[in-house]
Formats: sequence, C-alpha cells, structure tokens
Amino acid sequence: MTLARFRPRDVSSQLGSAKTTIVIAVGLLTCAGCASFNERVSLPWDKSPAVDGATLASHQAQLMEQAGQSAERQGKIDEAIRLYEQARTLNAETDPLGRHLAMLYDQQGDDSRAWTEYERALARTPDDVDLQNDVGMYHLRRSRHAAAEVCFRRALQLQPRHARARNNLGISLAMQGSLPESFAAFSEVSGPAAAYSNLGVILIRQGKTDMARDHFRRSLEEDPSLIQATTLLAQLDRAPPAITASPENFPVRPVGYDSEPR
Repeated sequence: MTLARFRPRDVSSQLGSAKTTIVIAVGLLTCAGCASFNERVSLPWDKSPAVDGATLASHQAQLMEQAGQSAERQGKIDEAIRLYEQARTLNAETDPLGRHLAMLYDQQGDDSRAWTEYERALARTPDDVDLQNDVGMYHLRRSRHAAAEVCFRRALQLQPRHARARNNLGISLAMQGSLPESFAAFSEVSGPAAAYSNLGVILIRQGKTDMARDHFRRSLEEDPSLIQATTLLAQLDRAPPAITASPENFPVRPVGYDSEPR
C-alpha cells in the first residue's frame, strides 16, 4: 500500500475553501426570509415634510425684521424703514413693526405716516404703556402739549412707576405753565435739585430768564454740585442765552422710544 505524500500547500488550499463555504452559508442563513435591506432599515436621512408658503413667508419676515433692527441700531433709518415694510408685507401679523415704523417716521418728521401707524398700533394695543408714552412723544415733538399730557397720564394709569412717562409729563406740564405739578413729576423721577434745574431750562425756552435764575439757585441750594444748574446760571448772569425754537434743543430731554431694538 502506497501512502500519499503529505503536502502543506494542499491543506492550506482546503482550509481556505472551507472558510469561504462557511462565510457564504452564514450569509445565506442571515438573509433567509428577508424581503430586502431597505424594508428592514429606516434611514435617518428621510426627507423633511414640505414647508408651506405661509411658514416660509413668516421665516422670511423674521429675517427682514432682524435686518431692520440691525440697520436701526446703526442709525440707517431709511434702510430700517424699507426692511420693516417688507417684513410686514410678508407677514401682516408682525404687530411690533407698526410701532417701530411709527417711531421712525416720527423721527424723520413724516407726520402723516407716523400718525397713521400710531393709530393702528393704538387700535390693536391701547393698554400698551410704552406705546402711550411714544404717542405722547409724538405730540410733544410737535408742541401739542395738552395732547401729550393726556398720553403720559394714561401711561401712568397703566403703570404708575413708569419713569419715562413721568419725566415727559413734567415737560408737558411745564410747557403749559403748570410749574408746581411739573416740579412734582420731575422730583419723583430725579429728586428736587434736578427738578428745579429742569424747570429752569424750560423757563429759558419760554424767555422767562428771571424765573429761570431763581430755579437754578434753588437747584444749587439742594445740590451745589449740579453741573447743569451751575453752568446755565453762569450763562444767564453773563448774558441772556439765545432762545431756540425747538424743544428738542433743551438739556431737559424727553425720554421716550423704549421700543428701540434690544
């Protein structure tokens, strides 16, 4: 009997063939009964549902509004107005934009468009304390002091501690000659020394220089370090100051427009 010679190469070949057979068999067993790979696995990159036109317009309006706020912060009023108007065209439910537009038109001196926007805003949110203050500012800028007073008092009814409205009420009262009430309003916001000084500034505007001197002196009795009273009293003692036509030139500034971009 002749024994076959043992050859390592033959064993290696046989083992390799056996491994291949096992792998194929395992694969067939794994896939047995499977309809397809796609039916077993839910892919994570499934398509998102389609966005409807109204949602897309709302998103575009938000982008326009943000761009308008950026332009407004940079003092680009015309650009801000254009962007806000486009945003409102895309989404009419953007309520704050009418109020923003009203303020910007007001700052530009566009009386008609500003008032149209304020009326629309008041119709929608008549109890908005900041809006009432802003409308009062609209009247104050146009020397409609009695109308301004009504708005500031309405704001204070809504929020008694609203400092801007109370300060502006002091201005509107002083411009109408109600000095004691004006002094009380100013005092509540910034104390008696500043109140006397503020009244002195308004009295200068009205050409009442003697009364202005008296108020500046009273201011310095309350607070000798108050720079505004010291400076303006010294100017009055040297020569009467030039009387300007616009209340916007007062060192006593109306305080409004709290709805600027935050």
